[in-house]
Amino acid sequence: MDDLDKDWVDITIVYDLIRALIVTINELKSIPGTKIIIALRDNLYEKTFQFGDVRGMQREKYRQLNLAIEWNTTYLKQLLNNRLALLMKEQYTNTTPTVEDFMPKAAGNKLSGFDYLIRRTLLRPRDVIAFFNKCMEKSNGQSTITRETLSLAEPEYSRERLEAVEDEWMENFGSIIPLCAFLRGKGPMFRFKDLKENDMEATLLASSPDKNNALFKIQNDYIIGSVDFSMAVKQILCILYRVGVLGAKLSSSESTMFTQSSTKTLEPTDITDEAKFYVHMMFYAALKITLRSQTVTE
Repeated sequence: MDDLDKDWVDITIVYDLIRALIVTINELKSIPGTKIIIALRDNLYEKTFQFGDVRGMQREKYRQLNLAIEWNTTYLKQLLNNRLALLMKEQYTNTTPTVEDFMPKAAGNKLSGFDYLIRRTLLRPRDVIAFFNKCMEKSNGQSTITRETLSLAEPEYSRERLEAVEDEWMENFGSIIPLCAFLRGKGPMFRFKDLKENDMEATLLASSPDKNNALFKIQNDYIIGSVDFSMAVKQILCILYRVGVLGAKLSSSESTMFTQSSTKTLEPTDITDEAKFYVHMMFYAALKITLRSQTVTE
C-alpha cells in the first residue's frame, strides 16, 4: 500500500485511518500466507504514531513490524546505472554506459563526480536522481558531465531540495525554511555556545502566520518567557537535525551524526555548550554557506 500521503481522505482523519490500518495489519499477521506491506515516509510514520498523544499505543508493540529501508552509495550508484541502461539501450549495441562514463574521475585531491554528487544527498534515490537530472539539463547536449556542469547544476538543485524537505516535513513542523534563516551566509560548522541572540533574531522573530507550526510555538514560548533563549535555540536545532539540514557532534568523543545515517534521535537535553553542528552539503548552495577554500574540485 503506497500513496498514503496523497489527498485520498480529509486531513482531519487521515492519520487516524492510517493508524487503524496498521493496527489491523498487526492483528492479521497471524493468518498464514498473508503479507500486507505499507510504505510510509518517516515524517508520516512520526505523524501517525505520536505515541504520547494516542491512547493505548505502545512503541514496542509496533517496532517489530518496522523494516527501515536504507540506501548506501553502492545501491544508489547501481540505481543510476540501471536508469542509464534503460535510457541508453537503443543507442548502444555492445556496452551500456555507467555513471563513471558520464562523470569526472577522481584525480589527486579531487573527488570523482559521483562522490561529489552523493555527498550532496541525504542518501535517498530522489536526491541522487534529482541532482543527476539537473546535471544532464545543464550539460547543454554534451556527452559527459564536467565539473563545471556540477557547479552550474548545484545551486538550483540545492534550492529545490531545501524546498522539497520543507514540503516533506510541513505537516510535522510547519515551514522549515524560516528555521534556517540564521544559517544563511555563515560557515558550514558552528558551536552551540557561539550562537547569540542577534544571530538568531531572523529566525526567532520571523513572521509565522501558521499558529500550528513548530516555529510559531517556539517563538511564542520565547517571547512570553516560558522558555529561555538557550532552550528555544535547542528546539530549533533539534528540528533541523531531524529533517536533515544539520548534523550534530555532541562531544569530542562522539562522531558527527546525520539523521539519514544514524538511528539516534536528538533532544534539547542532549545539546551542551560544546556541541558542534554541521550544515549538510546538500544545502550549501541554497543557504549560501561560505567555504573559504572549498570548491567543486574538493
